[in-house]
Amino acid sequence: MITVSPEFKTEVFEKENRSFLYKAIITLASGPSITVENEYFSEAGGVSVDEAVSADNSLGIGSCIINKATLVLQNYDGHFDSYDFRGAGVVLYFGLNIDGDLEEYKRGTYIIKEMPVYDPATITLTCYDYMALLDGVLVADLDLDVTETISDVLDEMQYACDYTSSVGALPFMNTTIKVPQVDGMTCRELLFYIGQMNAVNFSFNEDGELVDTWYSSGYTSESMTIRALMDGAVRTVEDNVVRISFYQPEGEVVWNNREVIPALYTLSADRHDTVVTGVRIVMYSDNVDESIIDADTWISGSDEYMISVEGNPLITPTNADAVLAALAAALAGFKYRQATFSFPEIPWLQAGDTALITDAKGDRHTVLISSTTCTSLERQTAVSSGYPCQLNISTRFTPETKAFVRAMEEIKPVVNTINQRIANANGLYETDVPDGQATIRYLHNKANLAESDIQMVISDVGVLMTANGTDPSPTWYGLTVDGTLLANILSVSGVNADWIKTGAITVKDQDNNVLFQVSVTDKKMLLTDTGNSNPASFKIIHDVGTFIDTLTLFSNGLFYNRTDEEDNQEISHYFSNNGISLQYTDYPDPTDPTTYDYRRITLSPSGDVVRLVDASVVNNVTQSQYMTEVTAHNGIKINNEYVATMSTPEFTPSNGITVSQETWSKVGNIVTGDLTFRSSSTISSSTVTIGKLSEKPAHTVIGFIRTSSVVMRCSIDSSGNIKVNSPSNIGTTTDIMLTITFVAS
Repeated sequence: MITVSPEFKTEVFEKENRSFLYKAIITLASGPSITVENEYFSEAGGVSVDEAVSADNSLGIGSCIINKATLVLQNYDGHFDSYDFRGAGVVLYFGLNIDGDLEEYKRGTYIIKEMPVYDPATITLTCYDYMALLDGVLVADLDLDVTETISDVLDEMQYACDYTSSVGALPFMNTTIKVPQVDGMTCRELLFYIGQMNAVNFSFNEDGELVDTWYSSGYTSESMTIRALMDGAVRTVEDNVVRISFYQPEGEVVWNNREVIPALYTLSADRHDTVVTGVRIVMYSDNVDESIIDADTWISGSDEYMISVEGNPLITPTNADAVLAALAAALAGFKYRQATFSFPEIPWLQAGDTALITDAKGDRHTVLISSTTCTSLERQTAVSSGYPCQLNISTRFTPETKAFVRAMEEIKPVVNTINQRIANANGLYETDVPDGQATIRYLHNKANLAESDIQMVISDVGVLMTANGTDPSPTWYGLTVDGTLLANILSVSGVNADWIKTGAITVKDQDNNVLFQVSVTDKKMLLTDTGNSNPASFKIIHDVGTFIDTLTLFSNGLFYNRTDEEDNQEISHYFSNNGISLQYTDYPDPTDPTTYDYRRITLSPSGDVVRLVDASVVNNVTQSQYMTEVTAHNGIKINNEYVATMSTPEFTPSNGITVSQETWSKVGNIVTGDLTFRSSSTISSSTVTIGKLSEKPAHTVIGFIRTSSVVMRCSIDSSGNIKVNSPSNIGTTTDIMLTITFVAS
């Protein structure tokens, strides 16, 4: 949690209509720094910070999650066109004006590792905290011996990945470990294993320093009982799980460093608190499959709500007892409420903090800030994560096991339904039908096979079954001997397949919203956005020879990019509600991506502004820029200087014509006008000159004007006179609207 002054909290929590001020100091890779003040961020959603120390469906321990900030810069006037943000460093601040003085605090330190997203109106910068540095260095590239202390490993990782560290004294800081020799293992993965065995999470604080964190300690009256039981339960177990039962009345929770959230927009919370009752370490052998049955298991406590650490290569039979004791000390009796909630912006609240919330009944609950998204001028969201208490199963930490547990949760209703049907099921009759020396065996629900609607048959075809056996053409399901499975609804925890043929594929989120759907029947693809901070996207990559075509479909736009690897060129197209942008980039030296030439043309959504930029970039610094901009109503400017102004035609009414609305414009020699007028006398079949234009058409123009009841004839002669007549009389109270476009001489 970022420490702010009491006055700052008072301003936020006790006053209405607050609006935080954000500032970013961006240090470009080329050296200079720029300061982006609040007014240059998009008004709503211009600053967004996403942080997490745990997945939303587990109580994470050892996590090393890359957190990010997203900055949307307003660039209507091309203010940032000359800056190359790739590889830049970003320091983000938030603050408030209190009694005329600005009070601000550092929110985070980041780096830009992705290509910024440009469109005609904005530039979107995706900034990652320094945890991304550890993803770019492999453990195999570290200068380490086969065995090292954890302290030496952390020092070498800090040196190789180039970051500063404020990690405290971990329980196993001086423990000697065998450095994992796994192909492709990154420093971030190794840091995860270190954090897991030391019962901490790792993250980078607002100053860009690596720190070890854990939620503020929470103790209950039963926590000491759990810990006492664990003291005598630490042992190696094979094939079986040690279970220790206990009961102790619930006590008051005492937390340190807890933020009080005074108001909530939404709250979805479990009915009961989560209390960690046990810890388990599962250690896999090198020569057995990774299954809990074959693995050695260390258990402390009971499994009502157990945290399981599996497959950590740093935990060995030598240190397993000590690691288990440390995990139990940190986790046993840990109590909080699982919830998902949203509230007014609190930018100093960070992932890894604890908070106190109040529900609609006035009951107070201690929650974890396992993940949070803070977006300017929008409600902040947070998750107090954990696996659902009612499942009464252990929480896993390996990705494969997490996927399995999630899948089992999805099919749990199906399994429960089947279990209920089995509990109420009746027996089956058996009939054997001779087939030469072999036998076809039937199982059926009535004494007479012919009268049985439920039938199961075992033959050389396989095992098949039907629920409409009395029909002339029953529907059969089951498994044939060639491996073909016939099923109506398939509920499984995982599928491995070489090919799948289907009528439709539907992907939904946890709230049952359809995110993605492909339908053969409807011949359509559906991609939706549920409104979270990460827009929905669908990407198609086509790799042919030296060309790589990438088409990315977002919920609010489309991006197409073609890369020519042979000629080191890129062509990019971006289409969105902010306009159209096309850019051609040439990289003359493929070994130096910081030097290139580019030409960009952008078109505003209304089509009234066209901008062409031709620039050279050397070492990430724009050396020269030629800009031509055409604005429909203002003129043409080159290098930001107006060189031509659009002339507007002049209209002079005559013959008692009264004009109530008039708009004329000219782009090049194209004249466009909208005119609303009335005549002081009735317009009939006689031609009436309503006025004269200063811009004359190259040839006589003939058109028609439609009123509410009459279509009348209109013409403009070579002198610019506009003439009208009507087959039916048009009175003096009728508004006549004329729209005309012509080529001026």
